[in-house]
Amino acid sequence: QIPVDASAVSQPEPDIALIPIDTPRGPVSSAPLVIEVSDSTLKFDLGTKAQLYAETKIPEYWVIDLQARVTHVHTLPKRGKYTKVRRVQWSTELTSQAIPQLSVKLSEVL
Repeated sequence: QIPVDASAVSQPEPDIALIPIDTPRGPVSSAPLVIEVSDSTLKFDLGTKAQLYAETKIPEYWVIDLQARVTHVHTLPKRGKYTKVRRVQWSTELTSQAIPQLSVKLSEVL
């Protein structure tokens, strides 16, 4: 886990941060995609963490909701909020907007 330098007081550590291979180790503010796998922390992941990542301008943020078997896909960060949020069922193939070559069907992975 690598912290995301979200603010002077907060450095959340996402479950997965996809970053360019040549990025130096340390706080990652340039990750094109950050993923949280959420079970008991869903409200925090969809609220506080989403806001922190949007403020940092992380282009795409996924919250994999283990209970509902959906992925909350957040894109288009502006003014500390994601302007587009959609729910994708695990049976649907999900392609990243930030990394178009990344495509996954969670029902085949989890």
